[in-house]
Amino acid sequence: MTTYRLLNPEALWGMIPWVFFVCYLLWRRYRWPEWFHWRRFLLSTLAFGFCIFGLCRPQGGTRTSQPEPVTANIFVALDISNSMLADDTLPNRLQFSVLLLEKTLEQLTKPRVALFPFASSGFLQLPLTTDTFALADSLLSVDPSLTSHQGTDFNETLNNLMTTIRRIETQSSDKLETWSTPRVLLISDGEMHGQFDTATLAQYRQKDIPIFTVGVGTPDGSTIPFPSAPMRDPQTGSIIKTKLNAPLLREISLKTGGSYFSGTYENIPLLAQQLNQSLSAGRTSSQFKLEREFFPILFAIALILFAIEFSYGRWHYTIKTIALFFFFGSFSFVAWAEDDQIRATEAYNQGLEQVKKKDFQKAVELFEESSLVLQNPNARKQALFNLGNSFLRMGDPEQALESYQKAYKTNAADESFNAQANTMISENMALAAQILEAMKKAQSQQQQSGNSDGKQDDPGNDPKGPKQFQGEPLTEEQKQKLFDLISSEEKQTLKRLRGQQNPSRNKTGTPW
Repeated sequence: MTTYRLLNPEALWGMIPWVFFVCYLLWRRYRWPEWFHWRRFLLSTLAFGFCIFGLCRPQGGTRTSQPEPVTANIFVALDISNSMLADDTLPNRLQFSVLLLEKTLEQLTKPRVALFPFASSGFLQLPLTTDTFALADSLLSVDPSLTSHQGTDFNETLNNLMTTIRRIETQSSDKLETWSTPRVLLISDGEMHGQFDTATLAQYRQKDIPIFTVGVGTPDGSTIPFPSAPMRDPQTGSIIKTKLNAPLLREISLKTGGSYFSGTYENIPLLAQQLNQSLSAGRTSSQFKLEREFFPILFAIALILFAIEFSYGRWHYTIKTIALFFFFGSFSFVAWAEDDQIRATEAYNQGLEQVKKKDFQKAVELFEESSLVLQNPNARKQALFNLGNSFLRMGDPEQALESYQKAYKTNAADESFNAQANTMISENMALAAQILEAMKKAQSQQQQSGNSDGKQDDPGNDPKGPKQFQGEPLTEEQKQKLFDLISSEEKQTLKRLRGQQNPSRNKTGTPW
């Protein structure tokens, strides 16, 4: 479906002075009606309006949307309070949480993960990273002993986590790095000392950061081993029993747009699916395939309107202006075309000079430039032929064959010249094919020799670069003889052609 857009919509601000201009003209009509002409008013205002819309560059085309490959950010808030040592979930809540987290991250699409262990507050143990080995090492070291302040406090933890997220976001902005809205994965038993303040979650809703919670433990609960006997209340001396507080975790996830999951291995695929969907939501980029530009039409209409207003009643001036425009325009076009051909001929001559200096790389660039621009079929055939010779002297027979084929397909104006030139091109094509076959054979023998020795050459370990042509099918002396054969063939053919055909020459008169 075709859609339309304005590439420069800011140009619409030009409508403000346009409106003042229209109002001024209408004011003049009532102030000095004898000086007002509806024809001039309509033509002028419409012409300026078309110019403004032309500056907006209206375009027509098709728009498609596709997922944008933006790296997802996940902050893992892992409860490391003493209650996570309870063994109602084997081997205990904390170790089970580590295993569940590892299995979940394996099913996510390569996010950046930060580890934020917490008890009474929390701290950033591992910044955002895609290094799975660093994450695994950090998870192995999580333990209640990492913090000296026990007693879970979700108010302080979530506030500190938001402060950390904002700091990292600011740092990414300063470094001009791409930042995507993160997601929080909170794994805890939900047990908290004190009252939870739901106002803490407002900052997460404001920044559209959902919190996905995982409840670890059982409703019946369990005692906390410490270190050889269950932990007791220091005031009453009774054994402390910790239970899963699922309602609190549900409330946190519900009020931030996340989801709650019970801590079981069966829920890992569902948790990973929810996280992947959340991370990909809203990350789409729109592409516009341009099919047509409308600003030339708008400017043309404006020009016609201005011309009608300017030449109203003076049509002979308009005819003379159009005639002069076409005359000078055609003259400029012819001059530009001739100048372009001169530059292409100069590039061809410079290529011949580089061949004499044996700088074949530079010669290839110059012959390619001239072959693309030259309009004379004789000159273009010569440029392609010399391009193939330069490739062959560089030791690249494959590209030489391609250039020879293009030269062969280029039909010169003179049939006799074209036939003799094709004969010479065919001979060099056969020569290039022989060299290419010899190179492939030498490379094949080299690989077979390497395989028989049980070793594989590693070009990256050779300080002199990759080794080629280590076999004997094509020696340097043989290659030099082949190249000399090309030069002798060129000289003989040129000698024959000078008597029959005078090809296009450059400024110095150097043919081919």
